[in-house]
Amino acid sequence: MADTSFHCDACGEHHDGSHGGGDDWPALSFHRPDPYLELTPEEQERAHADDDLVVIDWGDQVDRFIRVTLSLPVIGHQRTLEYGPWVSLSEQSFTDYVDHWDDPDHHAHYFGWLSTAIPGYEFPEAVPMRVTTRGAYRPFVEPDPDVDHPLVRDFYDGISFEEAELRIRSLLLED
Repeated sequence: MADTSFHCDACGEHHDGSHGGGDDWPALSFHRPDPYLELTPEEQERAHADDDLVVIDWGDQVDRFIRVTLSLPVIGHQRTLEYGPWVSLSEQSFTDYVDHWDDPDHHAHYFGWLSTAIPGYEFPEAVPMRVTTRGAYRPFVEPDPDVDHPLVRDFYDGISFEEAELRIRSLLLED
C-alpha cells in the first residue's frame, strides 16, 4: 500500500507520511469552488479567482466564495484530517470578511454553504456551514449538526485512522 508522504507546495519541503514514520499529513485542499470549475473559459473571464477568494458575476446575480478549513477528528488519535474546501457567503458576510482581511483581531461568525464536493461523499444538496474567522488564519467551518449527511456525522463522530490515510492516498494519486 502506498504511503502518505508528500511534497508541500507551500513550504517546498518533503514530508514523511505515517507509513514513513512521520506524523505529517497534507491538508487536502481544493483549487477552486465547484461552481467555478463548471464555468466555461469565457465565463471564467467574468469571475475573479485567487487562492482565497472567488467571485462569479452571472449577470443577474453574483456568487461569492472563500476558502476555509474543515477538520475531521481521527478516532483514537490526537490528530485530524484537514480539508481546504470552499463555502459560499452572502454579500454582507463576504464584504465583512474582505474588509477585515488584514485585521489579526477580527473574529466573526457567518452562515455559508459548502461549495466543494469532497471525495467519498455524495452531495445531492449543499451542506450548511457555520464559518468562524480566526484573524490572520483561514476561517474554519462546522457543519450544521441537525443535517443528516455522512460528512456531518464524520465531523462530529470522527473517522478511522485507516479511512483518513485512504483519503489522503487517493487524493495524492490524483495529483
